[in-house]
Amino acid sequence: MKEKQKKGQFADWKLQDWCIYAGFILLCFSFLYGACHFIKTGRYLHGFLLAICFVPLFLFCLVPVFSKPIPKRQNKYTPLRLPLPETKEDFLELAKSIGTSDKNILEEISECLAEPEHFLETIEKTAKEAGGSEAEGLYEDLSAEYEEYKDYAKSANEPFLYGALILLYYRRMIARFDWKADRETFVFLMKKLRVVKANGLPVGEDILSESGDVEQFCGQLDKLWEKAGYHTVLIDTDSDEYIIGVQENLGGSKGGADIF
Repeated sequence: MKEKQKKGQFADWKLQDWCIYAGFILLCFSFLYGACHFIKTGRYLHGFLLAICFVPLFLFCLVPVFSKPIPKRQNKYTPLRLPLPETKEDFLELAKSIGTSDKNILEEISECLAEPEHFLETIEKTAKEAGGSEAEGLYEDLSAEYEEYKDYAKSANEPFLYGALILLYYRRMIARFDWKADRETFVFLMKKLRVVKANGLPVGEDILSESGDVEQFCGQLDKLWEKAGYHTVLIDTDSDEYIIGVQENLGGSKGGADIF
């Protein structure tokens, strides 16, 4: 049942608030009565002091009557946030949840996670044979990340997670944004995602607010895509970068929350 909306200046006041307010009003009129009484009986100093106390208290009592109520803050509609998986199996589940159904891409991800050095050799060979800036860009980005991976990896068996994220980006399964990305950049990269293209999900500057951040834009898309059955998901890498994918709703709700 829909909750009845309260209206009026004092809509949110409780019994305790009314009792306190009534006490101030009684005190205010007590000062006024005392001031009048003392002045009538010739005790002007006492009456003057009570009158001084009455004025600020009276003004204080008028504040709730003439002040505007504080508007309720609306909850910021934000995308579903998922932590970066820590195992190969969980990462593959995440990849599937954001629409990675292509067997070749899943095999690439699996090899990238488990055998990054061998995978890099394969990508390098492909880049030389196929040419093109995208293939070369993928190899260069993976190579740079692999050099860092060799420094931070605690063991040779640690999955090459950030390399797999780079691969997902080049395969158009996720979009990556700087923390200060604007609306134009957001729309440009989101339109490239395979899930967005395959399902005809609307993304345009005209349907997003002019100002805002990536999370706000994602929240607006979530509302817009609700009937279509899709929502955005933010993969949290504990950095200032936004990594966004698109998931299909499960059971009419944001279903990616239980994949890990």
